[in-house]
Amino acid sequence: MGLHDDEVRGASKANVPGDFPREPLKTLLSGTHPKLGLRKIDGKIYAGLTEDELAERYEGCEDLAQQLAAYCLRKARENPDWTREFNLERTEKGVAKKCRDEWDLSAAEQAWVVKRMRAILGS
Repeated sequence: MGLHDDEVRGASKANVPGDFPREPLKTLLSGTHPKLGLRKIDGKIYAGLTEDELAERYEGCEDLAQQLAAYCLRKARENPDWTREFNLERTEKGVAKKCRDEWDLSAAEQAWVVKRMRAILGS
């Protein structure tokens, strides 16, 4: 790993906003005693996502929010009789269905994407 890698990684960390979900790692460990799921990566112990993984999740969610905002604007132009709230709620229901069936987003990430989409649209 070179200096450039550290600079890129540092830039990614700095761009993740404070309101983006930082959830513990989901693990399934057998046995009757309480356990804590940890991972060792490059000599460091992590109980959740690494900074790089968190930055990657954030970038994907931000991209999705931007795409959904553009989608809402397009649907508003195509359907001028729809209210703004109907359009947003319709999109939110679609996101929830995709998250149940296809997309790998946590409930907290899904809520963040919807909140971010609304913020982009000024709602």
